[in-house]
Amino acid sequence: MSRIINNTLIMSQEETYNEITKFLSENYAPCVDKDFIKSENKKMLDEQIDNIINEELGIANEVVKLANLIEKKVYENLNNGITEKVFNVKTDLSDVNVDFVFREFETQEELVSWFKETRRYDGYSYQENTIYLSICMLDGKLDKIDLNDTIMHECNHYWECKKSGKTAYNYVYDIITNGISNWNPCIRTLCKILYYCDEHEINSFVNGTYSTAMKKKKHYNSYKQFIADNSVNKPYLLLRNAEKTIKEFEQKNNTYYFLAEFWFINNGIFDCETNEVGDKIILVAKYAYNYLIKRIGKAFALYTAKLKEYEEKTQEAKIKMMLQKKFG
Repeated sequence: MSRIINNTLIMSQEETYNEITKFLSENYAPCVDKDFIKSENKKMLDEQIDNIINEELGIANEVVKLANLIEKKVYENLNNGITEKVFNVKTDLSDVNVDFVFREFETQEELVSWFKETRRYDGYSYQENTIYLSICMLDGKLDKIDLNDTIMHECNHYWECKKSGKTAYNYVYDIITNGISNWNPCIRTLCKILYYCDEHEINSFVNGTYSTAMKKKKHYNSYKQFIADNSVNKPYLLLRNAEKTIKEFEQKNNTYYFLAEFWFINNGIFDCETNEVGDKIILVAKYAYNYLIKRIGKAFALYTAKLKEYEEKTQEAKIKMMLQKKFG
């Protein structure tokens, strides 16, 4: 039963699970097959495109605007030799702080060690109204596409919290995110699966993928190519293979998985028998996978329409330039 502790509503483990599955079941979408998304050569009606842009995907223009401003300010600071700073970004609709730090590493081991021991709080903090960004250059290379994706991801979290007027996360989310760095490999994997099941994370990954894809402006023959070439591939693969992964854990019957089952019950994630933990995670992952596919499908449709629009405008500009050169 729900109860009040220190003026805070606390749900039981079973209620928490029910809330997760309730949301995902309400947003259930059938798996995408070859007929779900046609090739990019298929012409869309203007009305369909307008619906996708204005209603379906939900990428707010304000989020894109905010992300571009933050990215611009980060690069301005780096160009001026500033590698660590807190700054504020304001628009007519947004007001958020950004705490960024830049570091250079020669090896992957050094980078991972720094994240674990020093910089463990990347993301958006609703309480502090601050986006934390860690920008790393490895072996003299900076992944600008990944940085853009990260900024867009966190701006999406900021905007969702701003709209709702509250943080998007609870104690269950904190336990799961902490579990991703657990010493037990089974706990780490299962927590990653549940992390990617979160509605807000799915939305942010898809929106980030759309944003970075628009910067790359590549042609994709299918939604699968769109997924494979962008950051949304991580949650896609993990959720798609969740049942297989968990069944393999169970078949091995190893101590790591046995301890993982107890870990999820003892930490209040699930209220069930230990041998039911795997089935509950599989159920949540299936709903989340279908929701993810639904969002990706809409993002890919929008991307295809926007890319075509961009190419048509570019072609028109080239023709105008050629005519001006020829006829003055």
